[in-house]
Amino acid sequence: MRKISIYSILVLSLLNAKEIDIDGILGDIEKKTDLSSKTKLENSGVSTVYTRDDITRMQARTLKDILKSTYPLGYTENRFALPDPNYMGTNHPFVSSNMRIYIDDQEITTGLYGSGIVLYGNMDLSPIDHIEVYSGNPTYEFSTEPTFVLVKLYSKNGEKDAGSKISAQVGNVKDSLLSAYNAGEINKKWSYFTSISQNNDVREKYTSHNTELSRDQKVAHMFGSFYDGNNKIIIDASTQKKDSFVDQSIDATPLDANMQNDFLHIGYNGKYDNLSYLISYDTLNTRTDFKDDTNSSLSINSLQTDSNSFAISSELKYNYATDKNKFITGLKYRYKGFKYNQFLKNNQEVPPSGNTNQTITTAFVENQYSLKENSILTTGVSLSSVQNNHSVQNDDLLMYRLGHTYTTTNFVFKSIFSHIESTLDPYLVNSYGMQITDGKKDITQQNMFLEDIIYQKDNNKYDFILSLVKTKNQLLPDDANRLLDNYEKTIEMKSGLFMWTHEYSKFDKLYITAGYNQIDNMPQASITKQYQSTIRNLNTYKEFDFFNEILYFKDSIRKENFYDYSAGVIYHKTDDFSVSLKATNILNKAQTTIYSRTNPTTLLAEEPLKISPIDRRIMLTIEYLF
Repeated sequence: MRKISIYSILVLSLLNAKEIDIDGILGDIEKKTDLSSKTKLENSGVSTVYTRDDITRMQARTLKDILKSTYPLGYTENRFALPDPNYMGTNHPFVSSNMRIYIDDQEITTGLYGSGIVLYGNMDLSPIDHIEVYSGNPTYEFSTEPTFVLVKLYSKNGEKDAGSKISAQVGNVKDSLLSAYNAGEINKKWSYFTSISQNNDVREKYTSHNTELSRDQKVAHMFGSFYDGNNKIIIDASTQKKDSFVDQSIDATPLDANMQNDFLHIGYNGKYDNLSYLISYDTLNTRTDFKDDTNSSLSINSLQTDSNSFAISSELKYNYATDKNKFITGLKYRYKGFKYNQFLKNNQEVPPSGNTNQTITTAFVENQYSLKENSILTTGVSLSSVQNNHSVQNDDLLMYRLGHTYTTTNFVFKSIFSHIESTLDPYLVNSYGMQITDGKKDITQQNMFLEDIIYQKDNNKYDFILSLVKTKNQLLPDDANRLLDNYEKTIEMKSGLFMWTHEYSKFDKLYITAGYNQIDNMPQASITKQYQSTIRNLNTYKEFDFFNEILYFKDSIRKENFYDYSAGVIYHKTDDFSVSLKATNILNKAQTTIYSRTNPTTLLAEEPLKISPIDRRIMLTIEYLF
């Protein structure tokens, strides 16, 4: 009955269309909420946009530089030194699958772990023009699978960026990043953009019981796109060789820990009249090698794996617009295949689980209906069927959202309610005897209530956000055996965020935020309070661009004050040649992540490691455009 009711609202609002110009209203909303991006999703909840000018003057070389100060993400790395913003302190490979990453409307995904954030959360940004981040179940148009945070990257293109560019960056810890691109037109119809980069990411070293822990990695990345106005082809490939930090070591003293990820994405999307379509293929080969010298029968002393996974995604969407409505509906299908060529645990071969594929079939409908000239009602519903070929873990997911946007001359008021349901990623289904989870799990359900008030006048923009998120059946380690299980309590997160953007001249911008989060009913703490703030200043003087940013964080658990201060300057010798200098975590006080340690003999908890994912470093960059 609830499915029929939601669909009825959408259909009735479509049939009542008259003469109010919804395109004009949406244009006004977009203009008030963001003046810099034509690609911004209309009326889609809380958004943060980084223009090319922002990225350039911030000297954001990798996506980590953006995510670390973006609501509601932040940047965290798990025990394998992989990007994992939702990391909970466990030894699971990845828990942030509800954060999706797209390049030019094509999702970067993986067959085993879901979200491409696990690979591209720290990707080189040399091919990227601008970035948009949306939170709170923003849209079903770009979500084959459940999505709470949507990161949309838009690449540079041959029309705007015709020519070539080379960039060389060196750092004080012998790190380096080399990149180059070439763009132009193949003929009068097609344009192209291609880029390559080599990132020798040397990280700060830490010790645990006299064992050195390394997070160094080398990443080779190639990106290419071809576009004719209605059709786009993307080829994206990367090879990542990395030291995997703490890995599976329970006392954080691995003898050896490394992994290699080889990834390829090939995608095509296009549109014809009111139809848009997409097909893409993502494949990932991962090889890991872990060795430890613990003698406990409960610990993993060695682990060698070699896995192949892939995802084939397809979708067909139909758009229909009248004076009062913008209506979109679509069907999506994703097939995930995966297998282990090798799985040796403590030198013993682990037999296959039998589960080798997962399918996701999704149907969605969304409508934006103008109640008045300055008032829009947004409704949407998504139904998904998730099927595993050798498991009882098959689920039907229902998601829906209801929103209202009201505008005046200077104000925008957004009210949003959304419901998200999610199930297990493939690596958690019949999880190879790795003691991750066991048996069928209930669907995780998340309800969000959000109010966003924006006031904009002259060169000032004020944004105030209040939200309440309630999560049922969250997968958390239980107290008995540390396996992931549905948590019996409802976790509540109450948040308030204030953002002020002040453009005090054509090229100068001040950005200030202050936020508060309260998380109730977590296993280790009944109430956790978090305080955070950002101050960022971008300004230009003659041939120089200056950047200053400080991130503040404090919570009720550690009760420490964390300050991540970064600063940079760019000297533009000419329009085609620049030299830049940037320092990150200058005070060496950036927010740390807690990594637990357990004595392998007594099995008693030891003092945890507290290590920041943001290194203290200085980088010099030279760029030449020709």
